[in-house]
Amino acid sequence: MIKIFQFIIFLILVTSSSILSSFGQDKGTNPFLIEGIYSKNTGKSPEIAKQNTLKYARRDALMVLLARISRPLAVADQTSDEEIVEMIRSEQILDEKFSGNNYSANFNFVFAKDFVDHILNKKNSNFDDNDIVKKKVPEKFILIPIKFTTNKPLIWEEENDWRVILSRVITKNDLEDKFILPTANKENILLFNSQNIINLSANEIESAINKNESRGIYLFNFSFDEIENKVMVKATYLEPGFKKNFSLAFTNADKIEYNELIKKVAEKTLDFVEKNPITVQSDFSNKNPEVDFKISSFSDWLMIKNTLEKTNMIDKIEIKSISRDNIKAKLQIAGSKFNIEEIFYKLNLQYSKLPQGTYEINAISK
Repeated sequence: MIKIFQFIIFLILVTSSSILSSFGQDKGTNPFLIEGIYSKNTGKSPEIAKQNTLKYARRDALMVLLARISRPLAVADQTSDEEIVEMIRSEQILDEKFSGNNYSANFNFVFAKDFVDHILNKKNSNFDDNDIVKKKVPEKFILIPIKFTTNKPLIWEEENDWRVILSRVITKNDLEDKFILPTANKENILLFNSQNIINLSANEIESAINKNESRGIYLFNFSFDEIENKVMVKATYLEPGFKKNFSLAFTNADKIEYNELIKKVAEKTLDFVEKNPITVQSDFSNKNPEVDFKISSFSDWLMIKNTLEKTNMIDKIEIKSISRDNIKAKLQIAGSKFNIEEIFYKLNLQYSKLPQGTYEINAISK
């Protein structure tokens, strides 16, 4: 009987040892061991708060793992919570704290290499960092041809022959994949009309760009001086938070007929736009800035990440790279009410402005 009892104790010790070794043996040598993930969350009950916290901690750990094994960080967006659970071999919870329906803890995870390889390899084999580039803002532009008369600007009216000719030139030169000429439907007429065309609001600009899956809007204001026999195209380029004006003048030195003149002006205007792409200045880059967060541990990052996400001013945080002491992320600002520097000020975050419109924040816990 004593021998049987001793054997049971031995099994318990062996089992406990094997569980603990999943952390101990991997420590410092295994990239699949992810330590020091701090996370906190709330829920309708303490148990749900703990479940929510653990779910987000697992996903943060996956992000660290992806960076370590040189896999695209965007893969995390294609990985479900269930798949992450499958990839984790063991979990360790430290310093957990309950406060009402709030829960926080530090976590250590060990990922199973075979399950990680199996699940990640099921993802699109062509999915790489270039896919992130492909998802950037499309290089298509909305064109709004406006003909100025003595009475009012013509946009959708039949008398706007400038619009008709531009449409023909776009079709003839196979430029439909570059330029979008909206149709004269009710929605577009309400969006672009003689009352607002001179001063489109930020919401109207964003609405048109999102609807047409384009990068920006060109307003082409056409006027013809019959006395000087000259055409003027006053152009305005618009993106959310950015505006640029430029003018093109065409003198009819050869005194060609009006219809031929307007056609040549349309061709030269589109050619100029294609060969002289708009370079958006730093005031627009502030709407989607890249920020370097200096950290001493991953918990530093999670704390500042939570601070940013809890505001209604940041729509999305896209991690570009992770290292031991630095997180590089791109922030997507919600709407156009604030720029990034105003947001940093409101959150009491000290920042340094770097070249090319990037920023640096010291996120190390004090």
